[in-house]
Amino acid sequence: MRIFFTNKLTVANINANQDTIFNKLKPFHKKTQHITYILSKLGLLMAETSDHFYRVHIKDVPIVKTLLGAWPIIIDQSEFIQEEEWFQVDPNAMTENIRREIYSLTPDSIVECVLEYNNNILYNTYLQIQPFSSSSNITDIIHTPAIKTDLLQFLELL
Repeated sequence: MRIFFTNKLTVANINANQDTIFNKLKPFHKKTQHITYILSKLGLLMAETSDHFYRVHIKDVPIVKTLLGAWPIIIDQSEFIQEEEWFQVDPNAMTENIRREIYSLTPDSIVECVLEYNNNILYNTYLQIQPFSSSSNITDIIHTPAIKTDLLQFLELL
């Protein structure tokens, strides 16, 4: 589940205050992921390593707009679901190399801040909650005390 804060957590705001924000987030760095998306005539492929490509099915779910405290947020529960492994790639396919920098306030927290870069340019920023049960009420999930506290703490850092 990805959570977008429509007023504060935007690429423009982070780029404007880049040094300050990165210094605040640095102690909470959890991991870096490198993902390649390949758009071909046969569909979308994804690779997290250079030797395994998977066809991807996108489970698109309507967004939910709500408030977290006084902050307007957008919740996106859409998922990229890995399907069968793919062994050939169309030579005319378009590729996008993404680097995700993931931050977590504590090692046990399920709330993460994600900064996504394409060609070393920040293009997407969001908070995510992993894992979650899609059968749960999403507004109940974000108002769980521990999750709400982590979401708001990340918001203060940004």
